[in-house]
Amino acid sequence: MPTQGEVLCRTSLEALFGLLAVVERPDTTELLVKGDRHHQLNLLKATRRRGESLGPDAQQQVEVTLREVKAALNQNPSPEMRTRCLAERGGLVDLYDSAYAVLSLPVHSNLRDLERQLGLNPEGHPSSIRWGPNLEGLDESLMLLVDILIRAATTMCGFFHLGHERNLQEIRNSYAWLAAAMLEGMANNGVKPPE
Repeated sequence: MPTQGEVLCRTSLEALFGLLAVVERPDTTELLVKGDRHHQLNLLKATRRRGESLGPDAQQQVEVTLREVKAALNQNPSPEMRTRCLAERGGLVDLYDSAYAVLSLPVHSNLRDLERQLGLNPEGHPSSIRWGPNLEGLDESLMLLVDILIRAATTMCGFFHLGHERNLQEIRNSYAWLAAAMLEGMANNGVKPPE
């Protein structure tokens, strides 16, 4: 459960970064559309590497499309819009460098996540495998997720002039003490808390 909660938080942060980037800097929308050509180019190159398994007609179509995408990028260059760039454009680079960086580990298989499933003896050696549900650390992830969702809702209310920003900010302020305590707990466990 902690790993799945952290993956959910990371995905939500990516959406928040994109949302705030578009609201704070409207030219982000055009850059995202143009920047998608980089993603398309990478997919086409990966498809081309499959080689003969595609068949001759499909190979030819991939080559044609690849040339078209490269020509479009050469004619009208645009940056590849990565997550950090969106966080910078949305004014959330501190959150990217803290919470997002920490939450990126569980998305990719790593030893820290495996260690969560192991019971260690007093010498620090694995002595058992935890097979049941593990809720350890889930509170921090869910608190961060609540904060992300309220930030996103506040942004949307402001963007569409719905007038509920103050109410949402009051809700966010009402649990700030709890969030601070949980973040302190994360820091004490060796995890850098979001700023």
